[in-house]
Parts: sequence; C-alpha cells; structure tokens
Amino acid sequence: TWEGSLLKVFRAELTGGGGEPGRVLAVGAAGIEVACGEGGLRLTEVQGGGGRRLPAGEWLRGHPLLPGGRLESEPGEGFSGV
Repeated sequence: TWEGSLLKVFRAELTGGGGEPGRVLAVGAAGIEVACGEGGLRLTEVQGGGGRRLPAGEWLRGHPLLPGGRLESEPGEGFSGV
C-alpha cells in the first residue's frame, strides 16, 4: 500500500539496491526502485487503487512518491504467483 491505498504491481525487475524492506530507493521514468532486504525491485507497471494499469513512470506523474518513502504490505498479503 502507499498512503493507505492499494498499489498492485504487475511487472517488476530485480535490481542491486538493498536496505530496509519497503523503502523507496529511487523513482523515475524507468520505475520505482524498492528495497527488499537483500537486493531490490524496480516496479515497472503498477495500478493504484481504483485506477488502471500504467507504466510506473506514468503513474508517478500523478502521485508524489519520493525516495525515502515507504511502501507497506497489508497483513496476509504476498506474492500471488500471477
């Protein structure tokens, strides 16, 4: 989740970044890089609550997510394998 709203991830790629899980490391046209403890993920296609699927760089234009911010996981949520 981001600021209490569901943020679904449809595409991501591995990166070398690391740190506190959920911490936003970088944002830009290529996507949203998030720390995963060991390594990181660059989210490249996302869907905000009530919105449509978008390239992450496009989604960022309407959402002020900044490096240092945090994405949270809801209890019981996890990888769905989809």
